[in-house]
Amino acid sequence: MNTLADGRFAPIVDISDSLTRQRLLDALLGAAPSDARLVLVCAPAGFGKTTLLAQAERLLAGRGERTFWVNCSDSDYQPELFLDSLLQGLREGIAEPAGDSGLGALLGLLEACPLNCNLFLDQVELALSPEVERLLEQLARRLPSGCRLLLGSRRQPLLPITQLQLAGLLRVVEADSLRFTGEESQQLLGALLGEARARYWADYTEGWPFALQLLRLRCQGSPAGEGPPETDQYASLGGIFDYLAEEVFASWPSELGEFLLDCSVLDSVDVPSANFLRGRDDAERWLREAARLVPIVVPEQPLRVRLHPLLREFLLGRLESREPERFAWLQGRAAEFHARRQQVFRAVEHAAQGGLYFQAVSIILGAGAVRLLVCEGAVRTRALLELLPLTLVRREPRLRLMLICLHMLSGETLQDSLDLSRLEAAFGGEAASPEDAETRTDLLYVRAMMVIGNVQRAGDGAVREVVRRAMVDARARFFEDPRYLCLVLPSEIMLLLRYGNVDEARLRLEEFIAINRSEGFRENQPWSLVYRALSDSAQARYDDVLQTVTGLLANDGPLAAPQASLLFHMVHALLGHVHYVRGDLEQARQAFSHCASRQGASLAEVWERGLIGAARAAFFLGDSAQALASLEAARSGHTLEYPLRRAVGATLVELRLRQREVEAGLALAMEINLARLWQEVLDGRPLFWAELVAIAQAHYWLLAAQGQMAGALAAAEAFERLARERQNRFGVGQALVLKAHALLAGELPGTPMAVLDEALELFGEGLAVQSFIEAGAEVVTHLREMSRRQGRAEVPLITRCIELWERHFRARLDAQALFTRRELDALMGLAGGRTTKVIARELGISPETVKQHLKSVYAKLGVHRRREALAVARRRAILP
Repeated sequence: MNTLADGRFAPIVDISDSLTRQRLLDALLGAAPSDARLVLVCAPAGFGKTTLLAQAERLLAGRGERTFWVNCSDSDYQPELFLDSLLQGLREGIAEPAGDSGLGALLGLLEACPLNCNLFLDQVELALSPEVERLLEQLARRLPSGCRLLLGSRRQPLLPITQLQLAGLLRVVEADSLRFTGEESQQLLGALLGEARARYWADYTEGWPFALQLLRLRCQGSPAGEGPPETDQYASLGGIFDYLAEEVFASWPSELGEFLLDCSVLDSVDVPSANFLRGRDDAERWLREAARLVPIVVPEQPLRVRLHPLLREFLLGRLESREPERFAWLQGRAAEFHARRQQVFRAVEHAAQGGLYFQAVSIILGAGAVRLLVCEGAVRTRALLELLPLTLVRREPRLRLMLICLHMLSGETLQDSLDLSRLEAAFGGEAASPEDAETRTDLLYVRAMMVIGNVQRAGDGAVREVVRRAMVDARARFFEDPRYLCLVLPSEIMLLLRYGNVDEARLRLEEFIAINRSEGFRENQPWSLVYRALSDSAQARYDDVLQTVTGLLANDGPLAAPQASLLFHMVHALLGHVHYVRGDLEQARQAFSHCASRQGASLAEVWERGLIGAARAAFFLGDSAQALASLEAARSGHTLEYPLRRAVGATLVELRLRQREVEAGLALAMEINLARLWQEVLDGRPLFWAELVAIAQAHYWLLAAQGQMAGALAAAEAFERLARERQNRFGVGQALVLKAHALLAGELPGTPMAVLDEALELFGEGLAVQSFIEAGAEVVTHLREMSRRQGRAEVPLITRCIELWERHFRARLDAQALFTRRELDALMGLAGGRTTKVIARELGISPETVKQHLKSVYAKLGVHRRREALAVARRRAILP
């Protein structure tokens, strides 16, 4: 394993002169359960956890196995950042460039490794949170064969230890095992102190490894090799450590002690950082001296060291308690050093640790404030703000804008919309200072970004004008900072997609992806994939959509955080839509259930699919009462904004008409003024595409219910024209199916077969059958005839359509209990053109019994002959 520059991916101990304790290596790598994939070394500070893991890493690497090392930090308590650290450690170890994030990506990298893999995680206690602990349990259960995760932690994670051990997944090495035995103490100290005194100190320290190592260092630093006097005044291990640490500290040259005391504020110390921190140029000399203090100072590279955690804690405590002003000054210098290197998170951490909150604020503002969302991502940006007092964040306008953006991404925008309006009122005039000008700029971009999370109407022009202004400003600033454009392009893409301008949205999307790739903004990748999936959905590329969303769901990481709430619900909205258009309505309903609970501000797409999509799925599954009730409740409530309220009303009209509640449908159409809404569509008024589709379909079925099939055909043709203008392939396909239905149901002049041919071509690749099924018996029966022609590429699509149609109506009839099971089987056989004898043979009953079933069917339908029964059943939508 290579030692890496930032020290996160190498042990923080030097084991070149350490005592190898074979019994511990055997316990770590070979004890029961023999096939454990998770190994936990759990003990308080100073028990040699890191030394043991580092020795195991060296041993396994010597055997030819792959080893990777990650030192956790307190920023890893969020599962996304924890996974990012693990992935970074793996990729650094195998020299692979950054790629996907999340648990799926981690497991994929481990699975692809040709050798046994061992991933060492040290200082795990810094990362422990309920979410990370659940993630560790998942890793224990899902690690590929041949892979091991070895953890070092000061406290035990809240894992189901017994369950994992019984399942053979977990091995634990506890603190008592790590204590030095009498024999091991003699090996470590006997030559320095003699057998008796070595035994005394081993008993006195209770075999505490770090205390014995300090004692060893103290003896080696003494001119005569003497140890400290035997004393009983230090009763606790903490007291022993403080005593020995003071002894060791006093034995150093005073200038070396001062150097290490100052540099204890740094995670890792090199020449540039130490010289900048202290305002001197003697760091090289003292780094060479410090490198000799193994094992409490760990050389990482030539002229780069890291202090042992216990020594660092001791020095920091000494510095903060005895020289608090110097402690704060050094933290401020460290913050300035990292800020100059654009290491924003580290810089703010140092400033916050020194209580220098105004310096921390200045660093965040200087790094771009809301623009940090582009390069740092929502999770890390939220963690950055959490380092500061909330009152300070709310008091500084640009930080408050960052908080508003984070709340938007987690779906909490109602209060934040009010806050944004207040800030706009406060800074709406001429800028009185450069700071005010920066705030006004951020306000413009945040208002443009709110378009993504808001369901508000952009057709009035005000919101679209905000996005246009932000786009103009961002392009003017592109060479100053490309992050401006990455802030506003998502809003532009979403607006274009919402209004059905698919090709233009695709161009903006390619630009967004290119900028993120060239600038290394990896945090935007999940949203890039979602925007592409939305575009693919409009183009009826459902295989591509499914591949994208299942990939995002498999990777876990991008969707796991509360900050990813909108992303999570959007992915399930897309997944539900794919299942819906393919006729998998139960799966669609399940996916939409993740979206249906979203209240307040959310994505329009999540509202539309989680509410309207779920209702349509329920309706066509036969649960019409639940479907209509959910739409009525939403329409009468106060959570929907205007565009979706109209879409909900139009959908209600359509479904009531399909339920043959013609009077109720007509009354509702009058109530929502459907005729005026349709005229607005024809007049070209900007409407959400989902709204336009709902209005077009409701208007079509209203005319069809009144027997005005010529008017219905004209409505379908207008719908088709609008979809073609926007290059929306899925919309074109929907319109063509309605057009075919009008031609067939109204027996109008035209070529329904040619119309259906084009619809089949549009929908064939994505297996989108639901539009055909919803068009009813006329269209499905015609498709059955078309399937009998030889050499048709669309036959699989037609076959699936007919299978789903028959399954759907069989389930509906069963639910209605109109026919018995055998009566329904006989009727379906009749519809397939089978004779009585063939039906009897297929059902395993006698022809006479079949005749009795058919006689009962005729009576229930009020007919006397086979042909009449089929005609009535199809007219009543009982049969395809």
